Amino acid sequence: MKKNIIITFSLLSVILLIAGCQKNVTTETSEAVNYKNLNVDEAAALIVSNPNIIVIDVRTPDEIKETGTIENASNIDFKATDFKEKVSALDKSKEYLLFCRTGNRSGQASQIMADLGFTNINNLKDAGYDEFSKALAK
Repeated sequence: MKKNIIITFSLLSVILLIAGCQKNVTTETSEAVNYKNLNVDEAAALIVSNPNIIVIDVRTPDEIKETGTIENASNIDFKATDFKEKVSALDKSKEYLLFCRTGNRSGQASQIMADLGFTNINNLKDAGYDEFSKALAK
């Protein structure tokens, strides 16, 4: 009887230890995403359905000179040293849609905005200006 209790207790301890370790591994390796990732069609539909959305192009001014930008989009250069300062000055109660050339910088910018307390952020993921402008022209 005593041997069975010891074995049961030992097994229970091992199970709890494994469960606790698994939870810590998941917590440490998962990234918190506090914004919505949209594909090109979803982003285009959002602009059409919400004329008050603020569209932000996070590409550099040189990139915008080469290709142009989306009508009524504001430019806040993600690579600029004052990016965080400029974003901090925006109204946190508004809804935003961010895009760049490929979706990488806009994702990073979206996370920065989320970290600053913005709660209604949309990121054009896995696409950029070229695909976005074509989707809006449809």
